[in-house]
Amino acid sequence: MKKLTALLCAAALAATLAACGSQTSSAAPTATPSPTPDASTEQPATPEDGADADDTGESGTPAVTEPDAELSALVDSIYENYTPELMLMTNAIDLSDASWVSYYTGLTDTTGIEAAIASETAISAQAYSLVLVRVAEGTDAAEVADRMAAGINPGKWICAQADQVMVGAAGNIAMLVMADSGLSVSAQDVADAFVAAAGEGASAWVPETVGEAQGIPAGDDTAVQPVE
Repeated sequence: MKKLTALLCAAALAATLAACGSQTSSAAPTATPSPTPDASTEQPATPEDGADADDTGESGTPAVTEPDAELSALVDSIYENYTPELMLMTNAIDLSDASWVSYYTGLTDTTGIEAAIASETAISAQAYSLVLVRVAEGTDAAEVADRMAAGINPGKWICAQADQVMVGAAGNIAMLVMADSGLSVSAQDVADAFVAAAGEGASAWVPETVGEAQGIPAGDDTAVQPVE
């Protein structure tokens, strides 16, 4: 099953790259996507059959672990409340690999972070990402959510960019969602679904800054505009 999924993703990526290459020079400019931490794959590699999921390969591929059960259950609950019409995959984020942490969460410091998962599309040209982070006791989840928005790159995808960004917090959980409105996906609806799924005390809001750590200047035409 894993091999079949990998083949489907590879085929989708090949089709995406071909489509991108056929675009004319008259297309509107978009933000330059930042390279993924491992240019050979858009998602952390999965271990071969029989391999220990906790081992890091000699090639430097980040260790693969099962997505955190609590965070995965919350993702499922969010999608029960609002289901994007996209082919989505949920992966654990290896907190020991700074490049992957930054790519998915926008964070450069994992102090106080216990676990993180990302739900993104299997097609790398579709700009959609839902990230949940569980923080340790004494760490402000709302502050972490704002740091995620400030550090994330909304143009990290191939030929695509997210133009909607929302963050949220519920207890010890921080949330970041980005979406391209061209996909007919609403970041606001995902954020509302997070609030409903997380329950009492949960909230979501438009971050004051998006991509600040990526050097996106205020007023840049390619800068993301958070949803109102």
